[in-house]
Amino acid sequence: MPDGTEVHLFTITNNNEISAGIITKGATLNSFTCPDKDGNMGDIIMGFDTIDYHITSGTYTGQVIGQYANRLCGGKFSVNGTEYNVTKNENGITCLHGGGEYNSAIWNAIIVDDDAVEFSYRSPDGAEGFPGNVDVKVTYVLTDHNELEIHY
Repeated sequence: MPDGTEVHLFTITNNNEISAGIITKGATLNSFTCPDKDGNMGDIIMGFDTIDYHITSGTYTGQVIGQYANRLCGGKFSVNGTEYNVTKNENGITCLHGGGEYNSAIWNAIIVDDDAVEFSYRSPDGAEGFPGNVDVKVTYVLTDHNELEIHY
């Protein structure tokens, strides 16, 4: 990363030689390699080949988003009569996908097995204007049925 923080790539595989690559920036699914109808292996995920693209793209491609999916109109919401103003990261009008905290964060990762990796992140109270601490875990599991399970 520009500040020197390292981004790590974790590759999980199953017994059928299918693989998924996930990076710690945004707990991002970056690749999924599997056979096509003719048995030729190829990456079917729209991702990026270098970290530079993940930093500059401005998209949420393959990334974990939060604390809110979609848009918060006007960048605000109320809970029990308390109004919260959150980051307006879309044209200065709306809060898109929680303001960009989760997808830009470098997540902690733990290898669960050859076919699974768990990512975790703590969003502190007030981040992007959202109330409360939030501890998030996302686990990617590649089954021998060639299914990629994502557990939040």
